[in-house]
Amino acid sequence: MNRFVKGLLTALAIGVARKYRQSSLDFLKIKAATAYLHGVQGAHRAIVAGILLLALLLLAAAGFVMIHVGLFLGLVSHPVLRATLFVVLGLAYMIVAVVFIRKRCSEEYWMAVTGADRLVEDVTRDHPR
Repeated sequence: MNRFVKGLLTALAIGVARKYRQSSLDFLKIKAATAYLHGVQGAHRAIVAGILLLALLLLAAAGFVMIHVGLFLGLVSHPVLRATLFVVLGLAYMIVAVVFIRKRCSEEYWMAVTGADRLVEDVTRDHPR
């Protein structure tokens, strides 16, 4: 009888251990999938940001060229209005691009976007002991 009870308890313990092992494996799979999805999301954001940065750099280059085209047209012929329009548009494109790039490349912006500012605040906050 004692051997029967030991066998029954052992079988019960093995069954419970298998159930918890499977639950643990399922939990780890979910955690791994979540981490993978966060990595994919981060890569997606980085690629989109790179494309936007490239577009803004091209916009700034176009503005730079338009300033020189406007100055050339203003010096070569007399349609001053056309030259002024080129210069104003070129400056506007450059200013928009430079302001956007400065904002997105600032350390303050990246601290806020990544949540590092909240982490620093939490770590440096005085905790009652």
